[in-house]
This record gives sequence, C-alpha cells and structure tokens, in this order.
Amino acid sequence: MTMQDELPEFFLLNGFLGSGKTTLLLSLLAETGFENTGVIVNEVGEINIDGSTVTAAQSGLQLAQLSNGCVCCSMMSDLPVTVAALMDENERLGRPPLRRIILETSGLSRPAPIIRQLLGLPLPFRISVVATYDCVNGALAQDEFEEAAAQLAAAQTIVLTKLDCVSNIARAEAVRAVEGINPLARIVDEVERGRRVRKAFKPTTVGIDRLAERIAQDEPVSSPHERIGVFLARAKDAVPGDDLFEWLDNMAALLGPRLLRTKGIVAVQGQPGALLVQSVGTVFDPPRRMAQPPVQNAMVIIARDVDLEELGEIGPDLSLEFRDTCTRPAFVCVATGYARSA
Repeated sequence: MTMQDELPEFFLLNGFLGSGKTTLLLSLLAETGFENTGVIVNEVGEINIDGSTVTAAQSGLQLAQLSNGCVCCSMMSDLPVTVAALMDENERLGRPPLRRIILETSGLSRPAPIIRQLLGLPLPFRISVVATYDCVNGALAQDEFEEAAAQLAAAQTIVLTKLDCVSNIARAEAVRAVEGINPLARIVDEVERGRRVRKAFKPTTVGIDRLAERIAQDEPVSSPHERIGVFLARAKDAVPGDDLFEWLDNMAALLGPRLLRTKGIVAVQGQPGALLVQSVGTVFDPPRRMAQPPVQNAMVIIARDVDLEELGEIGPDLSLEFRDTCTRPAFVCVATGYARSA
C-alpha cells in the first residue's frame, strides 16, 4: 500500500436536480459500513434520518451525528472553512478520524473549481468525482448541457439511477451513452440499494487497465452527442519533460472550459518508468511516476466543441499523433468555426 492509498477519500457527488443524487446520498446515510464518514450538504436540517442528533458547534457548524457512524454538516461560507470545521468538530467530539468526506454539490456545479479549492487544503485527500445519470431523462438534452458534460466527463464513477423505471434495452442504451461520454469511468448499474451505494463510494484506483484498454481500441465508438469528443494523443517516443508540461499548460489555456478531462501515461526522456498525467477540466493533479514503462505511450482527452485541427495546433511540437475515437454527426467547432463531418 502506498502513501497515496492511505489518504482519506474526498468524494464530489454531482448530478442534476431529480437525477437521483440525493436519493443515493440518503441511501448511504442509512447503510451500515460507512463509519467515520463526513457528509457536507447545503442544509443538514433537511436530512431526515432516524436516530440523528443535530447540534451546533462553536464555529457555527450545524452537525448531525447519525446512528450508523456518519456525521453530516451544512455548508458554511466556503468549502475549505467547512472541511476544516467538520474535521475539528469531529475531533472535539472524540470521534475517530474521518476516513472519507462526501460533498453533495448543487445541480449546476462544475467539478473543476471545487477540486481547485480542495487542492489548497493543508490535509491532502484522494479526490474522486461521482456523478449520477438519470436513465429516464438522460443528461445531455438539458439546457445546462455544458454543466452536465463537465460533470459526467470528470467522474471516476457514474451511477445509473432510476433503473427500475426503464427496460433492459433502455438500460443498455444508458450504459453505451455513458461510455461514449466518459470511457474512463467505472459504471455502477446496480438496482439493489446496498450494492449500488457500496460500489458508488468504493475507493478509486488509478484505472490504468481501463485507460490502456481505451487507448488500444482501434474501432471508433458512437458518441451520444455531437459536441463531445474523446481524442487520443499518442507519442511515438519518449518526450522532453519540460515540453510535455508546457504542452499541457497550452492545451488548458487554449481550450479553457471546453477541456473536460485528460488522462494518460507518458514516457519522459531521461526518466525511468512513465508519468501519469490527469486533469479534471483545466485542474491538473501533480504528475505521478509509474514504476513500469507505458504499454501505450498516450493520453486520452475528453473535450467539447473541439476538433482534431485545433488540437494539432497546440505547441510545442511533441510529435503527437491525434485520433478522434468517436463517430459523431456533423458539427461546427464553436472556437474556430471549423466544420467537421463524421
């Protein structure tokens, strides 16, 4: 077990209003096996769980202690203040250290700005994004398309909800839609409440196998939306480290909010093994060194309103080979006006 594996987990729970996000959270709060879990919601008084006791800490934090060992609190002025107050109050009550914290975000929240706040906390966390996908109504046909795309593309885990309301055919279509948006995510399609909760908030891993599988896939897959692309950037040889980081910075600056997710394993000149590079939006994790050289020296880039021509113009030149791994209907790139047909 590495030091990274021993860090407490911080889960961002995303999902639009009515997508089953709060139902999933309430299921967790009613389950056993989640002792030493802290939950942050907009208003703790709205969490109606049998056996809960709501108290007010000196900091002003509204805190509910639940019978299953969880503690639940209301969001304060900002996220870092709330996390610090939650952990301080948990310690003052003589409780064991929190093993995980779950933040229920508002329906329109994008994960990247929240993750940027968390990176500034004095205590490091393993940060994971969990998103709910409404199998009845979908997610990308809404007016808030850009927020929905950001939530789903950022997720390490996507939980299919309302499965009891759809046919097996619709269920399979939902799985394909989610895989088309975010092929890197773990998909939870359990109907039974306990299994769904345990899988949704299971500790996340790097997901190298899933990443390598996507990189090695030659046949394009169908995308559920013409504005979302899943691109492959493959390096022929090891690349200069400084040039790699400059390229990632330039990609983030050029694409801005259109960049939804980056994940790759890249060989760097003069260094053993390889580097794991990943981002949610334009917020990049510190690169992690992998012990083994990469089987596939490449990155997966999930973006909206982007085409291959725009990616190919990013410098410095790393001799990257770009490929669009999705088949999509014709669309016009918003940034460049470049028309593309599948």
